[in-house]
Amino acid sequence: MSETGTLSMIVSDESLRKLTQGIPVSVTGQATTKKSGKTRAVNAKLTPAVKDRGSVTFSFTEMDTKLIFKTSYQIGNN
Repeated sequence: MSETGTLSMIVSDESLRKLTQGIPVSVTGQATTKKSGKTRAVNAKLTPAVKDRGSVTFSFTEMDTKLIFKTSYQIGNN
């Protein structure tokens, strides 16, 4: 099953400073499905590769199953 929706994460100024210093950070947020409006908690670990880019691993639980997705992130409009 595939869903579409929005993902909201709050990254504090302190966490952004750590990322730009090469220190991994963990943040939390929520995902909201477009069709039903259902929300679920999401955890993310951001691991910097360079000052403004790196990898991010998202995880959440759906129907007693932990789902994990890995992708990349970029800070700013570069």
